Amino acid sequence: MGRKKAVGLFSGGLDSLIAAVIVKDLDFEVHLLHFISPFFGHKGDALLKLEKKVEDLGMIFHPIVVEEDYIDNVLKGSVYGVGSNINACIDCHKFMLIKAKDLKDKINAEFVFTGEVVGQRPMSQTKKALRILSDVSGLGGYLLRPLSARLLDPTIPELEGIIDRSKLLNISGRGRKRQHELAKEKNIGTYPQPAGGCRFTDPNIVNKFKRYTSMKPLYDWRDLALLLIGRHFDLGDGHYLVVTRDQSELERLSYYTDMGMIIEPSNKVPGPTGLFMSFYSDIEQVPKEKLQICESIIARYTDRAVLKEEGVNVSCYNRGAFVEERTILPINDEDLKRYRL
Repeated sequence: MGRKKAVGLFSGGLDSLIAAVIVKDLDFEVHLLHFISPFFGHKGDALLKLEKKVEDLGMIFHPIVVEEDYIDNVLKGSVYGVGSNINACIDCHKFMLIKAKDLKDKINAEFVFTGEVVGQRPMSQTKKALRILSDVSGLGGYLLRPLSARLLDPTIPELEGIIDRSKLLNISGRGRKRQHELAKEKNIGTYPQPAGGCRFTDPNIVNKFKRYTSMKPLYDWRDLALLLIGRHFDLGDGHYLVVTRDQSELERLSYYTDMGMIIEPSNKVPGPTGLFMSFYSDIEQVPKEKLQICESIIARYTDRAVLKEEGVNVSCYNRGAFVEERTILPINDEDLKRYRL
């Protein structure tokens, strides 16, 4: 008969890594779920390094790409409220724990665990919040927090003797000193850093999110990923502009050409590319003055824009078809500030 199994939520940070090592040391086969979206989770090379770290520690890695049900159940359907920005932390953890429960049931694991620490986060890691999450996830007494277990009520695996409670910890608060000590004690060696945290806590992203989704309430992940590209401008009356800052953003913006009009400097003048969208009317029927504002913003960020008396040639395309070319002066800084998010 094989080892008993356990399923853990794994952010890639130190807390979740130590929790996983503790459970593995209790002789469980550990399966780790890592959630990926434009706003949280590791990607690209960082994801590959994270997977290798997990495998080197003798655990099984399960990356999960977050899909539309996250938008419906967390961003649009928050039950427990949000933090200071749009971070619906309890609903988000509930969502992830339900996915973990699905895997637990599928592989017949004994329990689900997380790297949560009592008192570390003011919204989602209070004792009350942890009790709520145990209940609403459907896990109840089968949800273990190894780092703070001895500060919480015993779980069913502890009561049944599947887990030795004395080998679990009683960490609380925001400090990481004890975790760093444990990393040395357990010979974890180097460990991955968190992926920069949840972008839904970033006030700049939040401002864009609220403005964008107020104009397009039926948004999806494609819309949300656009919030992470470039500079954003609200031109009023449902008109919105995204302006690239570098070549990598230009490549990402190329996937959105069907959503609006592309505006860029003419004659190979170095400068940004803009995506101009109209949420309340067809892009072909937008007022000329709105289009001219977009063109002047593009001119503002071209290399030649420093020559205030000289206009910049700017071209517009709609789904690849040429619309117009105009020589236009850069927008002044006061007006630019009025539109920029």
